[in-house]
Amino acid sequence: MRLPCVRTHAAQALWRIDHRPEVIPTLQHELQSHDTMAQGVAIETLAEIGPAACESLPALYDLLSNRDFEIREEAATAISKIDPNATNDPIKN
Repeated sequence: MRLPCVRTHAAQALWRIDHRPEVIPTLQHELQSHDTMAQGVAIETLAEIGPAACESLPALYDLLSNRDFEIREEAATAISKIDPNATNDPIKN
């Protein structure tokens, strides 16, 4: 059984404890998850990482069309934290 939320929380913990950039690929992978909790944790953590997570931007922009409003909103927030030069409201663009 695959537990995406456990993996995502582990990556988040590694980032928060030790600022390990190796977690970025795991978080990027979880952006594609069908588990909205895993997606949310991944988005939140990528936002915390900031500009170092810039390779996640294409996947985050894809999430702006997600059917879940909270995922869209979190993705927009993460985009603005990763790329401060992004438009003020990426959801509208």
